[in-house]
Amino acid sequence: MSHLLELIRASGGLSDANQRQRAAQLYIESEVLRLGRLRTLSARLQGKTPGPEASFQKIQGDEHGQEVMALAKELVGANGMLAGSGPAGDVPRNARSGPTEIRFPRGDASLFPDVDPIWHYGFLFAPALTVGGGTFAVQRNIIAEQVLGLPREMNVEQGLTWRATRQVRSSKQTRLSA
Repeated sequence: MSHLLELIRASGGLSDANQRQRAAQLYIESEVLRLGRLRTLSARLQGKTPGPEASFQKIQGDEHGQEVMALAKELVGANGMLAGSGPAGDVPRNARSGPTEIRFPRGDASLFPDVDPIWHYGFLFAPALTVGGGTFAVQRNIIAEQVLGLPREMNVEQGLTWRATRQVRSSKQTRLSA
């Protein structure tokens, strides 16, 4: 969020009241996330294992990232729908790195030479953080069980062999398709 805010400030701010409100809300969320990370770090330094607060941070962080990228695309208007678009300006080199290579063209090879392709890549990649490997559901189950004290979901396959489990699932699918 800080990189987006720097670019907004450098361009003279936001004239649209709704966009200003969204930017302010995202800034507040980023501060809450930062303080949460500091709390987790402090616990780790004291030798404590992070608890369910790590699940809250994961959920909030992923959703926050999606909102930041959506605002970045919205700020450039209709161009936000095009590959390589985003807010114009420099993004620090350390903010451009990630787990995968960004293969969108840079500079004169791009339709938007003054835009770092990290904005478009981040917009496209952000939803994967919440759905990859069932992360969305897993984190919410952790919170439901460990924070709210809700019971675990029943495991109807408990005690069955792998083969028996497959047979039960196969017969259920047959009944549903009939």
